[in-house]
Amino acid sequence: AYWHGKTGGIYHNRLRKAAYSALLSAEKHTREKGIFAPSVSVLDYDLDGLSEVLYQGNEINAYLHLKGGILFELDYMLQPFNYLDTMSRYPEVYHMPEHEAEGYDSYLRKAFVDHFLPADTTIADFNRAAFEDLSELARSQYHIDDLKRDSNVVRLSAQSLVAGAGGAGPGQVGVKKQYSFIKSQVQVAYTICNTGASVVEAVFSPEINLSFLSCDVQDLRVYRKENRSRAEETGPGLRELPPSQEVYFEDLINRTTIHCQASPACAWWSVPVYTIHAEDGWWVSSYQSSCLLPRWPLRLEPGQCFEVSISLTINRIKNATT
Repeated sequence: AYWHGKTGGIYHNRLRKAAYSALLSAEKHTREKGIFAPSVSVLDYDLDGLSEVLYQGNEINAYLHLKGGILFELDYMLQPFNYLDTMSRYPEVYHMPEHEAEGYDSYLRKAFVDHFLPADTTIADFNRAAFEDLSELARSQYHIDDLKRDSNVVRLSAQSLVAGAGGAGPGQVGVKKQYSFIKSQVQVAYTICNTGASVVEAVFSPEINLSFLSCDVQDLRVYRKENRSRAEETGPGLRELPPSQEVYFEDLINRTTIHCQASPACAWWSVPVYTIHAEDGWWVSSYQSSCLLPRWPLRLEPGQCFEVSISLTINRIKNATT
């Protein structure tokens, strides 16, 4: 499952998911009843010389990488299933020009990957990775400002230049990013401040990728919800969604829901991610994840700040919407 080879190997979503499920099941067996308690720890988990922040709970595991301040693993331990077992689009030596035109990713397709996008970026640009990221936050080193083990809260921060629109000089932002882990929920609160002397004007878009076994409509349903209104089904395909507080997925294979809630309400892009690989002499397009991109247009004067929060909540489905 973790080798490419002639049969696709790691590109096969279901092989990776089966391997992860076995590893998570083994982890559950190591947790002694009456001794295991939810906790946050800091260690170099992937041996890259940098510390990672690991939350391990009864219902979810949530792992943070300081490069980008991203959530790089989200395990639903009741299943067990890793919803951040994603795959970025990498160049392969056998790719043809038409495959290259579909775009390659320059960052990991994980959750809470922070972008500042020009206002004229289209969903087609984003889908082809043909967009300009005005900041370096997706590749910046975040720092741990505070870690509260008693309440499972981690506060991160980073600084980045933000390129100006229309050739204007760059601005600068300071981003504070607080993660809170509560049962089966991850809450992320942002405070974005203009710390420079120039106006910062861009669309703030913290990218969230979630990997399911399939994005066929009989396996995955996607809905948006505004206030107390009835949920509207949007489908798992490429979509521009009007402003709403919530977008949620029904994973009908695992019988779980993942609710993505934003405050304040925002417009969303929903983008399925596919990779192309060669397999037994054929080209194969494989579904890897579903990307949600909340979008908040910002215009920050020097010294001005903006606050926004997003939460991910995983639950079992009692009665599916279908």
